[in-house]
Amino acid sequence: MFKHIFIDEFQDNNFAQLEFVKLLSQNGNVTAVGDDDQCIYRFQGAYLTIFKDFFSFFDNTKVITLNQNYRSTQNIVKVASQLFNEVSERQAKDLYSQNERGEKRLNYPSFTTERTRNLSNTKPNCYLR
Repeated sequence: MFKHIFIDEFQDNNFAQLEFVKLLSQNGNVTAVGDDDQCIYRFQGAYLTIFKDFFSFFDNTKVITLNQNYRSTQNIVKVASQLFNEVSERQAKDLYSQNERGEKRLNYPSFTTERTRNLSNTKPNCYLR
């Protein structure tokens, strides 16, 4: 139906929207841009494994991962990576920052790896409180 389809903020899409893209893209020429670590629209049906569902349908997918964080300090990126790496459904990334190190100690008592893991156990689920 369409020669080219571009989807920005793909992590915010839901199952029905993915099915719609499949119907519109008969030739499979789809570009999807997004970051599963930023998936926050569960209330609209977005879910963490939508990228895996995309890859399984569009099996000739080329993934380009942008690992550098330009905004945060090295320690913030390190803590975020430790939390997100516990979520097995997430796309593996080796995040880093070339900014200053930042505070050595960051305390987030309500975020434990167990809580992070529990938040991601069911589909759809992709947000942290």
